[in-house]
Amino acid sequence: MDLDPMDYDCINIIEKIVANETWGEVFNCCADSHPSKRAFYSQAAGLPGVPAPMFAESDENAFKIISNERVKRALDYSFLYPHLMAIGFPEDR
Repeated sequence: MDLDPMDYDCINIIEKIVANETWGEVFNCCADSHPSKRAFYSQAAGLPGVPAPMFAESDENAFKIISNERVKRALDYSFLYPHLMAIGFPEDR
């Protein structure tokens, strides 16, 4: 699967920062959804050639949620991929 570089949120956000000259700001450019590491990497392990992850039992509760509201508001940006678990990964890695 070949994606156009403009299909990536990070490239689009950088373009908006440059176009708007939004210098000296700090943005959390993360998806709206916040799956746990266990959920995300377990789903990715379903791809060919990706080994199943191993987790310590204490890992499930050790995460924090960050907000992307500031980047969306300051740059008037809507994420192309707001839900991390819905992103399709290429099968031919």
